[in-house]
Amino acid sequence: MKGKKNKIGLLVLLFAASSCKELLVKPTTTSTTPTTTTTGTSSKTTLTGDAAVNDWIYEVMKTNYYWTDKMPAKDQLGLVQKPDSYFDTILFQKDVTDRFSWIQESAAELKASFQGVSKSYGFRFTAFTVKDSDRIILSVRYSVKGGPAEKAGLKRGDVVSKIDGQVLTTANWVSLAYPDQPTSTSLGLANYVSSTNITETDKVIKIAAEEVTENPIYFNTVITKGSKKVGYLVYNQFINTSEAGLRAVFADFKAKGVNELILDLRFNGGGYVSTSKVLASLIGKGVDASKNFAIYEYNKTIDAANKKQYGNDYSLLKFASEPNNIGANLSRLFVLTSKGTASASELIINGLRPFMPVVIVGDNTYGKNVGSYTIEDTNTPKRWNWGLQPITFKTTNANGESDYGTKDGFSPSYAQKDNKLPFLQFGDEKETLLSMALGVINGDVAMAKARIGGVNNGTTEIQEPARKNPARFNMLAEPLK
Repeated sequence: MKGKKNKIGLLVLLFAASSCKELLVKPTTTSTTPTTTTTGTSSKTTLTGDAAVNDWIYEVMKTNYYWTDKMPAKDQLGLVQKPDSYFDTILFQKDVTDRFSWIQESAAELKASFQGVSKSYGFRFTAFTVKDSDRIILSVRYSVKGGPAEKAGLKRGDVVSKIDGQVLTTANWVSLAYPDQPTSTSLGLANYVSSTNITETDKVIKIAAEEVTENPIYFNTVITKGSKKVGYLVYNQFINTSEAGLRAVFADFKAKGVNELILDLRFNGGGYVSTSKVLASLIGKGVDASKNFAIYEYNKTIDAANKKQYGNDYSLLKFASEPNNIGANLSRLFVLTSKGTASASELIINGLRPFMPVVIVGDNTYGKNVGSYTIEDTNTPKRWNWGLQPITFKTTNANGESDYGTKDGFSPSYAQKDNKLPFLQFGDEKETLLSMALGVINGDVAMAKARIGGVNNGTTEIQEPARKNPARFNMLAEPLK
């Protein structure tokens, strides 16, 4: 149900063009044309097809890739193979050290995905096994506002047991739930009572795929608990078009005297660094444009070029001075997390830790302290449409810390699996992760755990299949224009 099968990789950090110091050196996007000369006869061999694309890939990677010194020599690779396969042979310890770089056949689709635009059914789910059977159920995490799923009536907490009339099983659920090209689907719903009591209904929701643009500001409210005014924000992707909306949310929080903040990033795989900076600048205690939110580290080629053009401080990303900052009223920040909390979301946690306590509630995060920018052919007309998203930089915070770049990510201060079914609505004080955070705020974690109750014995969450396009899990930076 989600478009292409994409490899999970973390958020890409994109810099906004509003500040030159947030921009990187423009990547090399042209390739050399090898020539061969023979005695007595001069001949010129021009690469064509996949070989030409691969030659270009190698050259731009050699300039821009964070691990450029670990790349194999070009003559060890051979240019005659498919570009996506060739790209993978360049990566440093693929899926171990470099878990994140990827290539996509359409640079336009790649860039659109970072703006929350994709052709899809417009909802996210988690798959669970059913006790003592081969059955699978999908529990809906949320439907995109205004998207086809929401318009068809699908909502958070709904349980899907059939797709296109077929009961979901361990053998068929991946192919049914993740079609290569989403067009239309029908979802059969069930009632979840317990892990041993899942009853089919006659309700079927039919959805046609559309180009969906997601508004990542999904839900926000203020919860009053005695003297505590708790701001709660569900934010699902760092998209630069959402920055005005974030400022409006925090203007409301400030007007209502919010003195505790819960930032729900459990579905947020990352996005633009510039937007992460805006959000951090609205939250941070005692931050202003003189203090460092993040510090960038590039390969030696990019580092030398940037220092020459911008000076030694080019890699310092400062907070912004935001009039609606509520940090003066906060003693700490709560962040709700999952395995899908990645990259630019983790940057928020890391960047704010030098300035205020950050209390993590939920699961370990994804573990991505590196980011990238999109590289495509800039010739006119374009010679090919491939888009590259290689890792090009690493980040640290103002204290030089960057200790979350492993598969364990950040560990939670209060561990709580988000697997209690059925999922309750956002803002419901009994909802699993929100309830735990409110319990900490109220000084009664034991009561929060009791309110949440045990997990559903017999239902086990299934990890999403590997993805080729990890746009949901990237930290993005735009190259210098």
